[in-house]
Amino acid sequence: MRLLWLSILALLITPSLLGAQSDKPQVKVTAVFDGPSPVFDAVTEDLGRQIRTQLSDRFDVVLVPLSFEGDWTAEGVERQLEEAYADPDISVVFGFGYLAVRAVAARKTLPKPTILPFVIEAQKQGLPRRGDVSGKRNLSYISEDFDITDEADWLTKVAGSKHIVFLAEESQRDMLPTVTGAERLTIAYADPTVEALLAAIPNTADGLIISAMRQLSIQDRERLLDGITKRRLPNIAVSPRWLDQGAMMSIRSPNNTARRAQRAALNLDLILEGRPAAQIHVEFEERQELLFNMEAARAVGVRLTFEVLLEADVVHEEEAAEENRIHMGFAMKDAVEHNLDLLVSEKFVDAGEEGVKVDRGPLLPQGQLQTGVVYQDPDRLIAGGQIAEWQATTFARASQSLYSEQAWTRFKGRKLLQEGREYGYFTDVLDIMLSSGVSYVGVLRAEAEARIQRKNIQLTREYLELARVRLEIGVANASELYRWQVTLAENQRAVVDARAFVGQTKIELNRVLNRPSERPIAPIDLPVDDAGRTLPPEDPIGKYMADPWSFEQLRAFMVREGLRNSPEARQIEARRAAQQRIKEGRARELWLPDFFVEGGIQHDFWRDGVGSEAPAGSVQPDKFGWDVGLFLAIPLSRGGSGVADMRQSAILVERLTASFDRVEQNIDTGVRTELYSAAAALASVGLTRKAAEAAANNLELVTDLYRRGKVPHTTTFWLCSS
Repeated sequence: MRLLWLSILALLITPSLLGAQSDKPQVKVTAVFDGPSPVFDAVTEDLGRQIRTQLSDRFDVVLVPLSFEGDWTAEGVERQLEEAYADPDISVVFGFGYLAVRAVAARKTLPKPTILPFVIEAQKQGLPRRGDVSGKRNLSYISEDFDITDEADWLTKVAGSKHIVFLAEESQRDMLPTVTGAERLTIAYADPTVEALLAAIPNTADGLIISAMRQLSIQDRERLLDGITKRRLPNIAVSPRWLDQGAMMSIRSPNNTARRAQRAALNLDLILEGRPAAQIHVEFEERQELLFNMEAARAVGVRLTFEVLLEADVVHEEEAAEENRIHMGFAMKDAVEHNLDLLVSEKFVDAGEEGVKVDRGPLLPQGQLQTGVVYQDPDRLIAGGQIAEWQATTFARASQSLYSEQAWTRFKGRKLLQEGREYGYFTDVLDIMLSSGVSYVGVLRAEAEARIQRKNIQLTREYLELARVRLEIGVANASELYRWQVTLAENQRAVVDARAFVGQTKIELNRVLNRPSERPIAPIDLPVDDAGRTLPPEDPIGKYMADPWSFEQLRAFMVREGLRNSPEARQIEARRAAQQRIKEGRARELWLPDFFVEGGIQHDFWRDGVGSEAPAGSVQPDKFGWDVGLFLAIPLSRGGSGVADMRQSAILVERLTASFDRVEQNIDTGVRTELYSAAAALASVGLTRKAAEAAANNLELVTDLYRRGKVPHTTTFWLCSS
């Protein structure tokens, strides 16, 4: 943990070093811990980030590490406190852990402002409270009421658990019995080791609530949860971070820790600005968020219903397996390799290639071998001639075109048309890549919509609960409660629709990728920042949209590149060249003859009957014969079809020229239009982020006012819906 604090120290000191010449006052703070813990590592990392964000513009905050980290004993905490309070350079002390809370509560006076960011059941821990503040000099803390009733209810709802055990470390023994809901459960305490904790779970348990055990390492958490899973015990973790190590579910928002850290940094800011620590608001309300680890749920035999999943964020779902997680580039490549529409287009190109070979055939040597038996009319035969009554003959003939304008026109035209087919295939490739990208983004958009709708449910439930409280204290009427109930039902319906749309978009993406329709698939979303907002990818052209001149040059460049790389334009050019060659060939066919050479051999291997034998004294006819000839052929008349073919080709050339101009115009218009849209979207992203930050701050403000009964519910409802 000392290494982590050193890294936080670097985060806090770096701005100070960079602004060393400024007049910002330097403030030294320190932290007291019960002992080393991954829980403290996470929360102090959040705290360091929030301190830098909120205070670096006005204060140089420097963390002073203590000589002793804590050893999970009260004596170790006291040793740290004495060192922190004795150091005159330290202005503010932070405290983390149950032991630190008790040690601060036990002190009659606090020499320096002391902030306790993570307190549970403050008054039960001995901390003072006067209204909404601590009322004790130099003491500021952030506390919440701890209630595990909801955890127990959810275990009963999803797993039917009746004998639920609350598993905790031995160090929590003095605090947990007074927790709300603990009276209906069995509490099992054990030393902070995996073996002791597993042994402490009764055999009768059919459900387990896991407390936020701070002494266990991440590896020990994984081993503990592995043992719990092997016993097929449905479980729910108080800390949502445990889902990453294998817990089945949690109902507490992962953002609660960051929100506490934000409050702690704000408290430090208020103290440095002069507000007494004793007068800082202490109450903190945790947000609930239903989280499920589907892999863990299946492992313990829990099958969640659609009703339960309606409001849940699911992690480690089956579709999140590594082989099902894909990024956009992979999706596009996979679509090009397997899409059925593209396969049809590919076969069309392959067939065209064979067609080119067919039209090349007449330009190559032609050969024929023929064998047959002929019976001739004996009355018409001459004895001793070359023809007999019965005669079996083998013919072998060959020919070679020396020049044929018609054959060359057909071959070259088909070759250019095949080139156009290939460019058409590239057009289909781009279309499929676009389709896969659109489907990919469609899934991400649908999942984002589902998350937003689930978040609306969470917000609505919070306001519904606030409405119940307002009704109980008499600052609201029943109609307000009913309106929130109606809103909740509408939000739930929206989630149902959103989940259905997610399924539909995934089916469409699987179709484009030629996968089974129901195959799990998990597109990888863009990373998000600490506030949960999507981080933009690397933008190579955004800088060219910053001023009119650069933007004009960018548009012109992109239009040129679009036309140069357009397979559709190249396809039309190839088809136009083919028609131009056909037109020229049709004109030459009207006057240019075809030249070819032809020859063959003949063998009469069997003769019989009349004429098969020569008369006595005459020469026996030779059974072998051959011939060869050079020929010229020209059509004298084709009824005007030749001239019509020539004119038709000329018209088709003109048509394809107009088509090319149309494509060029469409590319110019499309590229420029999309660039204007991209520039507007780029500007909107920054403005939307500012609006989101302002809306989030306003929502917090109005929610607090609504809780206090100072604004009507309709105002809050509008903020929630938007």
